[in-house]
Amino acid sequence: MMVTRRRWRIVLTALVTLAAFSVAGCGYVYRAEIQGQLVDSDDDSGINRASVRVYEDEPSEPDSDDFLVKTESFTSGGTTGVFRTSVVWREVFGGYGTEADTTEMWLGITHPDYTGVVVEVRGILSDQTNNVGEIALLDADRDPDARSALVQGRVFEVVDGSREPVAGYAVGVEVTSTDGGSDDDVDVPDTVRTGVTGTFFLAVEWPEDSGIESVDIELTYPDGADEGDEEAERTITVEDGDNVFVQDVTINNDND
Repeated sequence: MMVTRRRWRIVLTALVTLAAFSVAGCGYVYRAEIQGQLVDSDDDSGINRASVRVYEDEPSEPDSDDFLVKTESFTSGGTTGVFRTSVVWREVFGGYGTEADTTEMWLGITHPDYTGVVVEVRGILSDQTNNVGEIALLDADRDPDARSALVQGRVFEVVDGSREPVAGYAVGVEVTSTDGGSDDDVDVPDTVRTGVTGTFFLAVEWPEDSGIESVDIELTYPDGADEGDEEAERTITVEDGDNVFVQDVTINNDND
């Protein structure tokens, strides 16, 4: 009897060890769908025939090799500039085990008539359609010598004790000052709205001959953020070529 139990313990230990090696070697495979819309930063019109590459790691260029998948923007349901693609990734230990996982991806966007950009997309949830909202592109022909920066951020609210991304939230945008030039020379949208993942994107542009070295941008969150303010504000500084991810902001939830 003792021998039998001992042999069973040896077999059980071997099975557990084998399972651990199996998980470590293979991990879990997760799938998700990413969609959004590409628009012209001047008039918000949709942009078709743009190439959208999805990367697991940040690429050096928007058309770098080693992308996971590549798709093209098109017209869907009368809306131009829509892109949609599925992605697959592998994790040894998922955020929610076998059930689900969250990850970040990078989008490399190119079009012959627009300046290419690399956009970070956080909070991609498996087995879901992740709508990243509008991504504004700068017209490559409007000012070939213009300087520009891309600003990104995410907006959350607390629901039942958990932070949840807020879709359709309008973030106010205003130029507060510039280093070496006039505020009037800087082109930014008045507001920008978040997608389903709570992420927003905005392009900042100013002429090369304006003398501007850096730009201070004030982002306003009308419902208040973090400390219960009625209207919370964040000011960031951007320079030419910047791709800045703003710290996540959590707005108030009056229903709590």
